[in-house]
Amino acid sequence: MNKGFVAIQRQGAYNVFIVDLWDNRVPRIAVKLPAAPDELNLISPYPNLKDFWSASEREWGWTVPPGAPIPDLGPLFDLAQNYNPPNGPMTLTSAPTPPA
Repeated sequence: MNKGFVAIQRQGAYNVFIVDLWDNRVPRIAVKLPAAPDELNLISPYPNLKDFWSASEREWGWTVPPGAPIPDLGPLFDLAQNYNPPNGPMTLTSAPTPPA
């Protein structure tokens, strides 16, 4: 199985921003958060994509439909910057208040 994987990592070797491209699956994009998006009062930056929350991975992600282009990744960079301190690992207390 071929897989392309792009990630931004912080000290402590954990990924904070992820783009997965598989040869036999739809692409997915994701960002690590200190808590579930609804607990942080976040609105999906990709309302037209199916999203998922993985509590064990603390990962908020979206799947891209077959044949659709990868969306603008700027919102994921913004989320990673807001919720992942430069010296990691992230904790709930290290998360800033999201912009209104």
